[in-house]
Amino acid sequence: MKPMNIFVFCLAMVSLASASFATGSSTSVTVTETPNIAVDGPGVIVTSSSSSLMVAARETAGPDTFAIYGGPDQPTEGKFQLGDGITTDWGGGNELPGGGYGGGPNAWAPVDITDQPVYWHVDTYMAENLNENGVGNHAMWSGVAAGDPLSAGWVHVPGYGNAWLDDLIYESAPVADPTQGEIVTLDFFFNHDTEPGYDYFSVEYDSGGTWTSLYSIAGSSADTAGVQQPPGVQYSTVGAQAIAFGSNGFGGESGDQIRIRFRFESDGLYSDQDGMWPTTSGAVQVDDITLSSSLGIAFEDFEGFSPYLFNPDKSPFVGDFADVYSRLVDLDPCRDNNTPVIGFIDY
Repeated sequence: MKPMNIFVFCLAMVSLASASFATGSSTSVTVTETPNIAVDGPGVIVTSSSSSLMVAARETAGPDTFAIYGGPDQPTEGKFQLGDGITTDWGGGNELPGGGYGGGPNAWAPVDITDQPVYWHVDTYMAENLNENGVGNHAMWSGVAAGDPLSAGWVHVPGYGNAWLDDLIYESAPVADPTQGEIVTLDFFFNHDTEPGYDYFSVEYDSGGTWTSLYSIAGSSADTAGVQQPPGVQYSTVGAQAIAFGSNGFGGESGDQIRIRFRFESDGLYSDQDGMWPTTSGAVQVDDITLSSSLGIAFEDFEGFSPYLFNPDKSPFVGDFADVYSRLVDLDPCRDNNTPVIGFIDY
């Protein structure tokens, strides 16, 4: 098992217009407070008043909005710095002319760590052996090269990084009759070089809105010298199976598309990025894909220009809801903190 430190933060809710709470008897009482609108916007933000009764009521409710007070003091504008029109902004909001919030070194900054780049791209790296295509062959690669800005600060490059969720997806035109189902066959050549037992290359298909795994592998296909031998791994020789779409079991928004994806997923540590699992091939290369269905036989060798048969697809992400608010009222009825706070509010 890999060593890992786990930190847990508990965050309290600071927003609720009304709540119910139990009294000493078996009856319940609902207390409703006129909201104090602290910040203009599409939603209504309510904050605590001097009523200790309302503070208790709020604490019984589930969290939907929370704010963080504090942080290292900055030389200007309080603990969380508002944009000053001079310093480069890190936000992008509309609170001040120019938007966003600024600050000096070590200032707080918002980031959505679930919003990851797409790493799949066409490259000649480690593609020579695939289907014995030779020097100059192009393949789709989930990885980053030396000199790529995405690999800045990495211990080992080329390679792959921590906490990747990288998708390469095929989406067909609508099938003629979704009620009839479909049998789809798939074959391709690939290399893989990942941390065994933790970082996986997978083949999945969309069955009625649910992604179902057909094949998944970790570890390396290279030989003991770290060389990926021709022709690579051929999918049809390692337990590949036809994809059976049942009646009305297709994917896509309209529910009538054949959707197949290749996914590379890594965990939070041990990769080329931190240098604790350096690779010679950098995750996965895929080439010479053949796909057969009622729509015909399609082939992709990635030697032309995009769009391809399979294309990189950005994974869903949560969103960045961090913002600086300078006019919220402290939850504590006995003390006011009027300095700016960071709030996380989804309007």
